[in-house]
Amino acid sequence: MDIIAIMAVVILGYIILRLFEGKPNFTDSSIVRSEEYISRLLSIHNGSITVSPARLVGWEGERDVLFLLEAVGKGIVYWNVGVRFRGQKCEYDILVLSPFGVLHVEVKAYAGTYVPAPGEPLQNPNNWEKVNPYTGEAKTTWSPVSQSLRANNILQQTLTVTCEKSITVQTVIVFPDKGFRVERMADSRLPWFNARNFQKFYRAFSHGLLNSPGLDLVDMVKIASVLGQCGFEPVFYDAELFKKDGA
Repeated sequence: MDIIAIMAVVILGYIILRLFEGKPNFTDSSIVRSEEYISRLLSIHNGSITVSPARLVGWEGERDVLFLLEAVGKGIVYWNVGVRFRGQKCEYDILVLSPFGVLHVEVKAYAGTYVPAPGEPLQNPNNWEKVNPYTGEAKTTWSPVSQSLRANNILQQTLTVTCEKSITVQTVIVFPDKGFRVERMADSRLPWFNARNFQKFYRAFSHGLLNSPGLDLVDMVKIASVLGQCGFEPVFYDAELFKKDGA
């Protein structure tokens, strides 16, 4: 291992220890959770959190996806990260730093059936429409794929400046609600998953089976450090990432 890699391991270990100093919770699966994460999960579970019903539904969907990530491990995971870059801002539901790359997971707790909005093409529509089956009322929303592509672009620019070299961000969308459906449309721009298929995807991603561009330790340290300076700590990480082979 060269001197840069050794320094990166030491710095990253120091950052992780400082982030979780005095408050880690180790599980049998080697996942280390922050107290803030555990507290937030409990608040969502017992209904004591004070947010709008729509926001709560969104957080419940994100929570379910986070559980899937915990079950697999192999990453440093952030929840609800806000980014501002050159006059643009965006919020990221879930970010994963992994030796196999940066993964942005957009979680959409949509339920019901969606179709292309009037005037939109059946392939890659920029707006979706949902018709209430009881009232017949139509609601139009910006395609989550278009939203996620914008978010991906902002994050890639931000990380490229942070690391002083091109950083690829892989973005996927997860629809965890079993009642979600689409009709008469398809979108080839980004992968979509239900909860079950997302976990299969993440297992393949986190084991290096998808030919992802990867993320070296130095860049992982830089990104984690900048996130920490901006007040964003990992909600959990896999301690196995920082063990030497065979240890």
